[in-house]
Amino acid sequence: MDGIREKAARYALQKSVLKALKEENDLLGADLADGMRAMHAETGADRVSCEVGGVKVGTVSVRTERGGVRLSVTDLQSYQQWCLRHGFVRTDDRGALDYFRQTGEVPDGAEPVEYSGGGFAGISCRPDHDTVADLIASGALGDGVMALLGDGA
Repeated sequence: MDGIREKAARYALQKSVLKALKEENDLLGADLADGMRAMHAETGADRVSCEVGGVKVGTVSVRTERGGVRLSVTDLQSYQQWCLRHGFVRTDDRGALDYFRQTGEVPDGAEPVEYSGGGFAGISCRPDHDTVADLIASGALGDGVMALLGDGA
């Protein structure tokens, strides 16, 4: 029974740590996205190498909008009725757009609109999980891992 209690305690601690990390990561990600957007606009750079002590642990990149076709709703009531007849919920605009792309049928109350891409769509982070695990296992990060839970102080 002690094994179960130990696992339960570890599980509870890990859930709490994951929650704290997610909240901090969401705030940090939003701040980073703002900085990456500004950097991309000013310099055209679209990626940043993530390094800890001279070791590359990942890359953060700018994501840009792709060009294509969107459905612009011109008559909401007609569009909603069309969506219901075709099994789409009003909030499932992607489903209606996919249906249009596959069949060419323009939903009632909507019109296809071409748009060009290139605008800022967010950021992508590609961590090198093996390298990070090696750094943690080797103790190379010291107490620095705990700083991830807060403001790094």
